[in-house]
Amino acid sequence: TDIWSFGILLFECLTGHRLFQGETANDSMGAILHKEPDWSLLPPGTPPTVQLLLRRCLTKDRTRRLQAIGDARVELEEAIADPTSSSLGLAAAGLPGITKKKSSVLLLILPWLVAGVLAVVLTMSQTSESPVNVTNTPPVQRFTIPVSTYAPRFGGTAIAPSGDFVVYRGDRTESEWRLYIRNLNEFEETPLTGSDSGFAPFVSSDGQWIGFFTDGHMHKVAARSGSSTRICSAFGFTSGAWSASNAIVYSSSRSGENNLPGLSSISANGGNPEILTTINPARGERSHYAPEFLPGENSLLFSIDYGATKSIAVLSLDTLAYRVILEDAHVPKYLPTGHILFHQQGTDSLNVVKFDLNAEQVTSGRFAMVQKGVRDSFDVSQDGTLIYFPFGEDDSTDHSLVWVNRMGASTPAMEKRSSWADPRLSPDGNRIVVRAVMSPDCILWTYDLVRSTLTRLTFEGDSHSPIWSSDSQSVICGLESDVLRSLHAIPVDGSSKPSRLIQGKGAQTPGPGPKDSKYVVYMEDDIRTKSDIWVLVRENNEVKPFLNTDFNETYPAFSPNGKWIAYTSDESGHNEIYVRSYPGPGGKLQISDGGGNGALWSRDGNELFYANDNRMIKVDVLNETPMTFSKPEKLFEGDFAWGRTLNYDISLDGEHFLMVKPNADLLNTSMRVVVNWFEELKAKVPIE
Repeated sequence: TDIWSFGILLFECLTGHRLFQGETANDSMGAILHKEPDWSLLPPGTPPTVQLLLRRCLTKDRTRRLQAIGDARVELEEAIADPTSSSLGLAAAGLPGITKKKSSVLLLILPWLVAGVLAVVLTMSQTSESPVNVTNTPPVQRFTIPVSTYAPRFGGTAIAPSGDFVVYRGDRTESEWRLYIRNLNEFEETPLTGSDSGFAPFVSSDGQWIGFFTDGHMHKVAARSGSSTRICSAFGFTSGAWSASNAIVYSSSRSGENNLPGLSSISANGGNPEILTTINPARGERSHYAPEFLPGENSLLFSIDYGATKSIAVLSLDTLAYRVILEDAHVPKYLPTGHILFHQQGTDSLNVVKFDLNAEQVTSGRFAMVQKGVRDSFDVSQDGTLIYFPFGEDDSTDHSLVWVNRMGASTPAMEKRSSWADPRLSPDGNRIVVRAVMSPDCILWTYDLVRSTLTRLTFEGDSHSPIWSSDSQSVICGLESDVLRSLHAIPVDGSSKPSRLIQGKGAQTPGPGPKDSKYVVYMEDDIRTKSDIWVLVRENNEVKPFLNTDFNETYPAFSPNGKWIAYTSDESGHNEIYVRSYPGPGGKLQISDGGGNGALWSRDGNELFYANDNRMIKVDVLNETPMTFSKPEKLFEGDFAWGRTLNYDISLDGEHFLMVKPNADLLNTSMRVVVNWFEELKAKVPIE
């Protein structure tokens, strides 16, 4: 560090300019790590030996840096005696910007200048509270990058293997996001072209490409420029890893007779996927995710989700056999130091264990590197730059349920704050059923509006998208009790356990039904035809297809009289709202203009509402024979939780909307960056 400090002081004295200056400490740190000094600022008459010496003092490669401050004194003495001499082993002619013009004035003052700089550096070294770092080990540096995002979860960020740039999901509103790329030596982030609605990014081994997912697809895009290219379909809990041989291993749900999720492999150029793993329900496995190639690319690490717990396994790419090597751990990152970095969910901490690459075995206990408050969204580069997202203050539970009038003004619906989503008002207007987004399983609760009491409804499995029965006595939801999410009915008085209504070949999500509850309309994922709409006839449990195309048809909603179904489709290239008659036949009517999601009918069936970004839109039903609608009209906009589709309901009188309002502080968070983190790892973990 004394060599580095000497170089900085001498450069600033010779040029009169601050070196590595930034607007903030973080900016200065970024400049130190990734920018080179502007050698053109040196006076034209600076002796070549001095210029070469400065380069040796300020090189970022510590193995090429000058090794002792005494050598600097010798070089400067020789520069004064013979300005063209050098014993540094470098050819001045081979370095751009090295000048040989003499300056008698500079040579006259150079001895005094050097003496002053040496005195300052030596004084700093001798009076430091800690000994001088004679090995020139780079210091561990920490800084933050402000990111506008809603509570990033697993797979929300990635760093290039070289550590040059990071890529992450950035939210403009909770329903509008894309991926951003940021060089660590720059102040500004840049939107990644073609990454709208993208998430779970991962970087190719050469740093030239970025893979990511959208709803139902996996894509790639050049890291520096270009448009995105679709690689294949991918559903569910998606994540990926890119090998040096241009193969991508990714996690995805599947459809067909063997509809169990797992890991697959595909060329980055596209083609037919190869199945690598399939979950084993008999062992309680729910998903395989977070693949990580090991050196040699004959094996890889991945995570297994059991619901309440998670483990890390190693998979042989030759035999396709896998075995668990570490329990209570997930999201593995293999480090060139011979360790595995992972997230421990119970403590929200980052930990490492030693790993024998030949035996593919963990050889030590776990060591906590970041002890608490860390999300499972993190990554580390090959040169030892660690990035991660911390939890904010209570940010995972700071959502409110509110009533919003048609002008956008809100009042509390209940006092309790939590990770609320999918609120639904009962047909009698007395209760609300709402989902608490939890890990490992989401939980349904009911809130009594008369008595102001909150009661837990589900105790097992992962619950989604509740809807009420017409008599307000039961709730239908998508419940993932074993492997695949399917429709279940749950009595709200707790008199019996949830009962499965139907088992499909893909994950099922119910939508609002008609007033008489004769039908249950739902969407079901299919990896071949994407999301489709089906109708369950409650009287005889008969299942009928309603809409099954090559596009995504999602979030259906019956009109109260049961004659019409509103839904979302991406057939135009982006989501729009459409209406079709039930049971048909008949054509479709496009309702939205310029995008729409999450349609919902008013209780009397005279209006249809939907969301467009952060705006609530409504259309009037003008006539049913033939069915005609008014032009879309904006009711209000605001900072509500628009990101989850159909994340609202309508009051009985149609004058208020039951909505979720996130804490405004969730919009701003910071990515933590730790440079030279391997030095901290070596200091904390015993090296044999």
